[in-house]
Amino acid sequence: MDKRNFTIKDIASMADVSRGTVDRVLNNRGKVSEKARRKVEEVLQRIDYRPNLIARTLKNHRSFTIWLLTPDYTNDRYWQQMHQGVMDAYAELEPFGIRISSVRMGSTADTYYQNFSSVLQNSPDALVIVPFFTDTCFNLYRELEERKIPFVLLNSPIKDVDYGCFIGQDYFMSGRTAAYFMDILTRSVAPKRTILILHIGVQTENATHVEEKEIGFLDYFRERDASSTFEIIRFEAELDMGLLDHKLSKTDGLFITNSKTHVAEDLLRKHPSVKIIGYDMIPENIELLREGTIDILLNQNPKLQGYHGISIVTEYLLYQREMPKNRLLPIDVLTKENVSGYL
Repeated sequence: MDKRNFTIKDIASMADVSRGTVDRVLNNRGKVSEKARRKVEEVLQRIDYRPNLIARTLKNHRSFTIWLLTPDYTNDRYWQQMHQGVMDAYAELEPFGIRISSVRMGSTADTYYQNFSSVLQNSPDALVIVPFFTDTCFNLYRELEERKIPFVLLNSPIKDVDYGCFIGQDYFMSGRTAAYFMDILTRSVAPKRTILILHIGVQTENATHVEEKEIGFLDYFRERDASSTFEIIRFEAELDMGLLDHKLSKTDGLFITNSKTHVAEDLLRKHPSVKIIGYDMIPENIELLREGTIDILLNQNPKLQGYHGISIVTEYLLYQREMPKNRLLPIDVLTKENVSGYL
């Protein structure tokens, strides 16, 4: 079929209907008889019609501001990657009248709440949120629901909140995946193996994704191995290197539940017999993987999370396209043998 640009007048003539009817079909508004709609849609299919979405948006004279609520990404590679995904999406969507206002939310519950509350006072068109301190901020999520402000959650879902879309992974299954590989890596010392689960720089009660990984990891071994020993350590701020050194000297496997594996790199190199599974394609982690200090990395793909978050909420704002309740990303398993294919 000829790929020239067809006007509404052309389509109306080909379908033997009025230009107003074509406009109502294209924009899904007003009343159109089933017969007329079918005639227009047949023509659209025949000419492989593609609307000029940018022109349509500009014609409507409407812009939208999406507020991005994230941790401070200045010195954190994981959040930097997520922010890069956001900016990649923004570069594509800016011509459609999309604006992004980014807020770095702070590291305390009070600061997070205050920043969140201030954003709501600006009557946002939509929000993309990395949720922390969910108990403290629960009433603000309820306010979003009551005001019918669409919002997308990245990295961590929230129970009992009617969010528009969650983008991340099935973290329970992520924990089980880590356990599956840990089982293989440490099988030679079973059934008396000792495995350490380490949370670095996070409060599990404010990060459900980390908690779900821990639950999934233990669930796998509970089904298959009742004789191994498991210990859970949480460092909410600085690592206690002396304590960790002592624990690693008696440990067969180490499961680190977020991207912070590299923080303890010198100590990990000191215990080469410990099998280590961590998360994410942080450059420092990639180096540790390639040298054999880390055995396996599971990638949470923060860049893709950020990209999808902006894209999905934009499609809702511009075209009222229904948001998927969950956009679960695959759990990538990286080893030193295959990591180059992911770079």
